[in-house]
Amino acid sequence: MKILRSTKLFLVPAALAGLLVSCGGDDSDTTPNSNATIGIGEVTTDGSSTSTTDTTTTTDTTTTTDTTTDSGSSSTTDGTSSTSDTSELQGIPAGYRTGQAILDSVPFDKYTKNTLIIKGEPTVTMVDDWTAQIDFETAFETPGATVYYGLYELDNILPWPRYSREAHEELDGYSTKHSVQIRLNGLSGRRDIGGQLAENNGAVIPYRVSVYMSEAATVNSPLLPPVVDSRVFDWRFEFKDGRLLPTVTEGPIVDQITATSAIISWDTNVPVDGKVIVKDWGEFLPPNSNSKHFQVTVNNLDPGKTYHYSVEVTDGADTTTTREYFFRTPERNTKHFTFGVVGDSRESEGGSEFLYNGVNARVMSTLATNLFSHDVDLIVHTGDLINGYSDDTLDFRMQLESFKDVVENVTHYIPLYEMMGNHEVVMDAYLSDDINDYAALPYKMTRTSALLYVTKQGNQSAEYLFGREFVNPRNGPIPDESLSPRPPYSENVYYFDYGNVRFICLNNNYWPVHLAEKYGGNLEGYMLDDQLEWLLNTLEDATNNNNIDHIFLFAQEPLFPTGSQVGTGMWYYGGDAEANGGYDRHYILERRDVIWNAFLATGKAVSGQFGDEHNYSRTYITKDRNGNDYAQPLWQIVGGGAGAPYSADKVDTLPWADQVEAFTTQLSYTVMRVDNKRIRAETYNIDNLLIDSVELKDENGKITPQNTPQITPENPMPRNASPDRQSVSPYDIQAWRDSLATQ
Repeated sequence: MKILRSTKLFLVPAALAGLLVSCGGDDSDTTPNSNATIGIGEVTTDGSSTSTTDTTTTTDTTTTTDTTTDSGSSSTTDGTSSTSDTSELQGIPAGYRTGQAILDSVPFDKYTKNTLIIKGEPTVTMVDDWTAQIDFETAFETPGATVYYGLYELDNILPWPRYSREAHEELDGYSTKHSVQIRLNGLSGRRDIGGQLAENNGAVIPYRVSVYMSEAATVNSPLLPPVVDSRVFDWRFEFKDGRLLPTVTEGPIVDQITATSAIISWDTNVPVDGKVIVKDWGEFLPPNSNSKHFQVTVNNLDPGKTYHYSVEVTDGADTTTTREYFFRTPERNTKHFTFGVVGDSRESEGGSEFLYNGVNARVMSTLATNLFSHDVDLIVHTGDLINGYSDDTLDFRMQLESFKDVVENVTHYIPLYEMMGNHEVVMDAYLSDDINDYAALPYKMTRTSALLYVTKQGNQSAEYLFGREFVNPRNGPIPDESLSPRPPYSENVYYFDYGNVRFICLNNNYWPVHLAEKYGGNLEGYMLDDQLEWLLNTLEDATNNNNIDHIFLFAQEPLFPTGSQVGTGMWYYGGDAEANGGYDRHYILERRDVIWNAFLATGKAVSGQFGDEHNYSRTYITKDRNGNDYAQPLWQIVGGGAGAPYSADKVDTLPWADQVEAFTTQLSYTVMRVDNKRIRAETYNIDNLLIDSVELKDENGKITPQNTPQITPENPMPRNASPDRQSVSPYDIQAWRDSLATQ
């Protein structure tokens, strides 16, 4: 079946037919394109996307085709009404700027909005054979800093730094320029873990910079507390015989593992040449040289095998090699595997590692380690990795790099797919005193003013910077720039297949502007036409793929919030204009229903997986915005328990409130166990104790009914029995190493 949406052609199965005409689009061009075609993206081994075009999709210009106007009403090319029932659908109201160019100027004063403390990675130099000097600059004047330093434990599968020495900066008063010297021979003797220094006359040195703040911090960063506090930042360097060596300072990280390939990435302290060495298999070179960032595709691997790898780097004078890590390829078209889901790991109250440069490192690192102990094959993070909401691109990138540092000990081994949340944004903040804006803006500063956030664009956009920091599939939508320039979707909207499951990762925080209806850009929670079109094609492709039995839909904003996000996301108080400062936002609910109906129409949907609400809930979704039954009920799981600020909000007046089967504020993560047609979800708290469990699909692949009994000893879910992680306790290091030696 052919459906024309604006100038874009879709091929959709019969179950999806008619959905597009209910979109309520953001495009103004409604002229049918007689030569329009659409390609389905495919993941390649290097993470890029290719396109296959079905030549049968050309439109016959004599055929009557469905189109929609920019207000979402449905008509045919001859002006008669469509057979699809869209009488209730209004789309984006006339005059609203949602999806259109952001205004060139905003008539309000800018408001500084960042938490930048250290301006970039410190510079390390060797003063003598056993003394290193660490120099860095802060964004505002601070008192003298402290540096903690030590060595890595050699017998730990997950490499953790053990700080055993500290050095204090000699500084009178306050300064933005800081310099601390550390005595490396202080790590010798009983502090020399495994005899590294004695054997090599050098080692990899992990160090932590602790910066003390005062009221001076609030001059440039009013969001920082006006109290004496400290923040910590972690880095590392390697030295030998009194010389600094080329060092892998980030990674290596394994991404996008398939049955026959994987991508290894890393960063270094200086420009180098590098390569990946896969033990007993071969060496793999990157496409670039003399660089500080690398991505290497390791291909032609065997399915169902564990591979040990390391990274070698050289600057021409010195060469270093990382310790050895491993990853596991799945069996081809496997139907038995496990994956983890976490969300909302941004910083929270508690100080120290709860405030680790935008990340709640205390919680997120623990949950990642717990997932490793559950033998998951991959992890999906649904967004709000960091605190974000920054007007400084350096601040934003450093926060993302801090997140990668927090989970690095696990991502050496297991791929983590990152998504964008509403906090992954770089924007300009304005203090609006417009009385008409006040009621609709969520962040009130005084009784008459509120913050207006306008996303930055071009290579300062969060979407662009996010793609520079992470290694996700590049098979997302191509932005429709017919109305205005838009940021890229590459690596923040994507899909991937693992075994018999398709994972679809959306971005319903794309190009965000508060009051997009007035100032342009996009409203938080709304999905523009270009991403929707991509989604429908991706669902259609999965529907027709006989190797795919299940589809999971991921996004950060819940489609059906249960508490704290009822005023944003994809609900906005039911779209009611009075509750939204005079803006009619029913168009967001309309789009939500299009997305959910398309998901259900595949016949392969398992659950919607979301975050944003800082708690855990499991809800049985049965009805649309008008109270009508969806084609079938389906589970929604909100997992926002990775450390963001505490939230116990639970609204009992929502249409689906009585279908919330589980709710807890415990810090948590979810493990999904795929067993052919059967899928079960197990949710654990930070102490690795089971707090909720449910069968999402039974052994016949059918969605389980509401009030399904929890997993019990009499009704267990088989765990993976892979020898390299699960069958040996991760805490029995020697037994673990012995098991690896037999691979």
